[in-house]
Amino acid sequence: MPDAKNLVIVSDRHASIYAGIRQVYPKVFHGACAVHIERNVRVKFPKKGVSNLVSKASRAFNETDLTDFRAFNTEIWRRNSGCADYLAGIPKEHWTQAYCEAKRYNLTSCNIVEALNSALGKIIELPIVTLVEGIRTKLMKWFCLRRAKALKLKDIIIPNAHKLILRHHAGSNGLAVLPISPWTFQVNNVEGTVFYVDLQKKACSRRQFDKLQIPRCHALVAAAQTKIHIPTLVGNWFKVRVWEKYYAEFIKPVSTHGKEEVDGVIEESEFIPRDHSIGHGGRMKRRFPSVGNHMVTEH
Repeated sequence: MPDAKNLVIVSDRHASIYAGIRQVYPKVFHGACAVHIERNVRVKFPKKGVSNLVSKASRAFNETDLTDFRAFNTEIWRRNSGCADYLAGIPKEHWTQAYCEAKRYNLTSCNIVEALNSALGKIIELPIVTLVEGIRTKLMKWFCLRRAKALKLKDIIIPNAHKLILRHHAGSNGLAVLPISPWTFQVNNVEGTVFYVDLQKKACSRRQFDKLQIPRCHALVAAAQTKIHIPTLVGNWFKVRVWEKYYAEFIKPVSTHGKEEVDGVIEESEFIPRDHSIGHGGRMKRRFPSVGNHMVTEH
């Protein structure tokens, strides 16, 4: 994966991860995992339900709306100033959608990595060569299954994006639309709040459309008035053909017959054994759990 400005890495806030990313990926945007922050808050400030507010604040797309970041942040200050001070020590762009300018979409946590760790749990203790082969085999199976699923899909957009759009349709009831131009609209809700939608730029004043690249209720009601085909408003990352392309390559087994060509630099390298022995109790078989994560650690 090359270092690039349009790449986003999401992890917990461990200092060694930050140091490693600064060294290997200096151009990328590094975001903090919202779930880890919520767990930290739950442990440090267990009373008054502030962790739930932190969860909502991290996922708010806009700074100033009554239901978005500023309202949640104000309530956090009111309930627990210590928690508010803790959050103030974390750059807002790292843990909030409202202040993050990078294309993070809806990935506010590193749960996908935790899912992969769980899937590899049975082979993680094997010798390194067997471990790598086990990971390769599992990925080979996953790629084959997803490639077959993508080929069967007849819709333009992937199923999860389609489900989100259907859910947002329910929220479009009662919204009034006033055209500004062929592509821009004013949308009013029943409370009289005014929203601005630009279908050409795939943007709205609440910023959900901008950040997720999936139209929400305001964009959907504007598109319905102009008879614009909804799938054309969805970002390319959620198109079936793009999804299919990322599983198009085959992950093949490594040949065990004959001598493989090895790079000369590797053949000439001298590998020095480690200069320390494993301490009492044996080698660690599982990673240390983060704060608030009650995973059992074995030796």
